[in-house]
Amino acid sequence: PFDWINIIKNQSLQFMGEQFSRTIFDLDHNFFGKSQLDTELQGYFTQYLKCSNGLEKLNITLIEEMILFIKKEKNDLNEKQMKWRNIGLFEFCSKFLINSITKTLFGNVELEFIERNYRNFDSNIQYLFLLFPKWIYQLLFRNLLKSRYYLNKYWLSSIHEYNESDLIRDRTNLMMKNSDWFSSKDYAGEKTFLLWSSLTNTIPTLFWSLLYILKDEFIFEKVFNEINEHFPKEFFNNIQHISFNDTILHDKLICCIYLESIINESLRLYSNPMIMRKSIKDFEFTLHDKRKIFIEKNSIIALYPNIAQNDSNYFTSPNKFIFDRFINKTGKNSHGFLPFGSGKSMCPGK
Repeated sequence: PFDWINIIKNQSLQFMGEQFSRTIFDLDHNFFGKSQLDTELQGYFTQYLKCSNGLEKLNITLIEEMILFIKKEKNDLNEKQMKWRNIGLFEFCSKFLINSITKTLFGNVELEFIERNYRNFDSNIQYLFLLFPKWIYQLLFRNLLKSRYYLNKYWLSSIHEYNESDLIRDRTNLMMKNSDWFSSKDYAGEKTFLLWSSLTNTIPTLFWSLLYILKDEFIFEKVFNEINEHFPKEFFNNIQHISFNDTILHDKLICCIYLESIINESLRLYSNPMIMRKSIKDFEFTLHDKRKIFIEKNSIIALYPNIAQNDSNYFTSPNKFIFDRFINKTGKNSHGFLPFGSGKSMCPGK
């Protein structure tokens, strides 16, 4: 782990984005290597996901969609004259987030269609990361390819959805204005990539965080009191009146130190990021302890942070869930904690 950051930043090692995007999301990727366009695309992530004002608008919209989802579920129960409906915690987290996040990012889409094909695609996507020859996927993974095809085809049927986010709108407009570099496959595959990347880690993280909160009365009270202190009921009743130019939501969220620690601890235990690089030439890499390793051209290097995240050399009692481990950011300072990856390929949804 002490060498990971230097490996990620090493100019002789290249992120395998082009190869992965072609195989996993069926992009042509003709714009790969066009630095100006790549910079502009990445710039929208910075503008809307990392800057407080851009993120504030997305977060407020997300909360509104979450509230609407809960109200709709409640109304459905009332119409069926039911007080309760049994559903597994993971299934609840899946439906809750697929509904809320998809509508927040993409607007008024056909949710049932998107959800059905997303679930099938996500449940088998690990096979695409193996980078098999194309004929193997066509022979053995037809349902996986079919779900991806349906998702990509859907995005092409309606370029701009009503109520889509500024992030999606601006990225779409950039691609439409540069059609010489962005094919229809690039546009559709990029949207499927954004859908998948916004959900695939968020759902299990919510599940594990909720599970540990609900099973321990002490943790539950800590989080319950913290949320009530910073997010009283009145706040959510007036969420629509918050200005997108304010940072009130962001400011309140960073005050929820126990909630943040629980999320980070869930990520430490259960996230499975893998950081891959391919060498573009023969070179010698110097480790932190001065040892040298010769790396041949076209070698693939894979870093697996989960190994360090469950190693007692970096985390005390690594197999135990400690809800306040990350209070005062002590856990984050560990070299082995990289749940979102690092460098250019770091997950923009962090």
